Amino acid sequence: MEYIGIVLISTIRIYEFLLFIRVVMSWMSVFGFNVYSSKIYGILYTITEPALNLIRRYIPSFIGFFDLSVLWLFLILEILTVIIARIFGIPFATVF
Repeated sequence: MEYIGIVLISTIRIYEFLLFIRVVMSWMSVFGFNVYSSKIYGILYTITEPALNLIRRYIPSFIGFFDLSVLWLFLILEILTVIIARIFGIPFATVF
């Protein structure tokens, strides 16, 4: 039963990694790199945008043009990881 929890947490960690790569690539556009037309960014956008849109729908940005939905999604994923670890009895050292 513990293996199910490990697979779920691993899936969340992979998703967080993909989200982080998307954030870094979007920052690269500030420095003149054209990342929005790359296929990698398109794939990352397709994978991560549905969750971000869901968060943007319920938690609008209150700080002008800063999009904090990525931070909220990271927080939600971390809370979900802790909940899964507790449900399946996975030690914290294995989760992080």
